[in-house]
Amino acid sequence: MFYPVGKAINNENWRVPPALNAKNYDVISANPETVHFRTNLALVNYQNSHFSVQLDRTITLLSPQQISRQLSIELPTSVNQVAYRSHTSLTNLGEDWRPEKGLITLWSMAMLQGTDDSVSMFVIAPEQGPVQSYLYPLYADRLISRNHLVFFKTDGKYRSKIGIPADISGDLILSYSPSLAKLTVLKITIDQDGRYPISLEKLYTKQAKGDVTNAYNHGNMDGSLLAKSAFYELESAAPMLALKTNQSVSHTQQVFHFVGNSKQLDAISQQLVGINVSDTNTLFKSE
Repeated sequence: MFYPVGKAINNENWRVPPALNAKNYDVISANPETVHFRTNLALVNYQNSHFSVQLDRTITLLSPQQISRQLSIELPTSVNQVAYRSHTSLTNLGEDWRPEKGLITLWSMAMLQGTDDSVSMFVIAPEQGPVQSYLYPLYADRLISRNHLVFFKTDGKYRSKIGIPADISGDLILSYSPSLAKLTVLKITIDQDGRYPISLEKLYTKQAKGDVTNAYNHGNMDGSLLAKSAFYELESAAPMLALKTNQSVSHTQQVFHFVGNSKQLDAISQQLVGINVSDTNTLFKSE
């Protein structure tokens, strides 16, 4: 969908379909905690396959009690928090989809402010690195795999991306910025046997495993460093399914933001992944 039919699959021809970039959503229902949006989309992929779909998204604010329950943690006293759940479903309104003609699925993203000390952490099956990397090369000053975690420098300065396949991925992503005194946690739904999107600029005629989670770190298009930190993205996807007419696929991503001192944030990360996030302060070499 991001490359016009008949054009070369490369960065110069990449563009976001207007239906994904500037589409209005109808508000189906709303209350102080939850809002339900809906829209219909007409999309065309690189193979000139047409997709007519209904997209439903429900955003729900989570209380401190719900945060504790969803993450199975005890919140430190006085830590500041805000969290929400995004539940999205995609319904096929057209003809049955065929894998050889291409499939589409749901993709959720959290866009965050990069800082020089931002580090994102992906939970994986122990000792299962390295992970898939895209765009520009990544070395030990930006990407490290240790035990059950992958650490990725997300300073918003160097254009790069990583992906974690579903069969080795856990359901948590953490991101920590000491200078912002902030810890962000994503919790997602995963089908360990599912097939997911692939971020390579390449036409795939056979189904591949793909990535259930990704992180994109922004930077200059030529691979040079930005002078100031921009943004980075933490992403998750639903499996790619050959939906029949009126069948749906759904995906849930929960985003938790915590602001506090290092002791408070360490207490959260210890409960979630068994490490102190403050220890990542010196993880990567200085540039």
